[in-house]
Amino acid sequence: DTLYALVDAPQLISVLLNLCINARDAMEGGGKLFVSVSATHESSMGPLRPGQYVRIAVRDTGSGMSDEVMKRAIEPFFTTKGPGKGSGLGLSMVFGFARQSGGDLLIESEIGIGSTMTLVLPRAEAPVEDPSKLAALPKLDGKIRVLLVDDDAMVREALALQLEDEGFETVVATDAHHALELIDGGLEFDLLLTDVVMPRGMNGAELAAEVRRRLPHVRSILSTGYAEQDVAPRGALLLRKPYTVQELFAALRSALRAG
Repeated sequence: DTLYALVDAPQLISVLLNLCINARDAMEGGGKLFVSVSATHESSMGPLRPGQYVRIAVRDTGSGMSDEVMKRAIEPFFTTKGPGKGSGLGLSMVFGFARQSGGDLLIESEIGIGSTMTLVLPRAEAPVEDPSKLAALPKLDGKIRVLLVDDDAMVREALALQLEDEGFETVVATDAHHALELIDGGLEFDLLLTDVVMPRGMNGAELAAEVRRRLPHVRSILSTGYAEQDVAPRGALLLRKPYTVQELFAALRSALRAG
């Protein structure tokens, strides 16, 4: 049977993507990723009210976490990753989403065995559409071309799909140098959406500055999870991670209006 959860759908997609990316990063030598969905009745469990819930479990066979890391895993800005390896904001965002939705996040992990992240979310009997949210993101009349730059293939592909669903035309680049190669080849575009931390010696802020020098009419949006990178170059907007789908499209439209 189909199960429905009483949550914001775009945010749930973002959260699941985040969990899958974390799982992938924990399996550097390869492994398996499992996603399972089940219905459950909770009578008394932590912050949850008695009632019907949906459990979404994301399990990996990766490196696992120590007890010390598990205790701090949902702290904002806590990370075991170095620069360029992720913002460390993932589980904090996931936990906040679960609690704000009236649910919870359960974490199980064992060193050398893997981890299981389980979202417990309020169950809905039927799909619910919020007309106000649907109306807040009107489809574009004309095609706006976005140059999307991110060195993480999974993030890049997911963002491209979301952009195209909203009527944007998307061209992707794997890093700043790749983006400049496309521009040198005559690529025309309306907006630049780029991650800040990237490989090969050129970051997103430097790319945005170079794009502004070459194409003054193009506006840029920089995405970052690091507080020390909160200064955007002139003519650029800053989009702080973790962000919702609504916040992403609001930033895109603000950039268009500024242009």
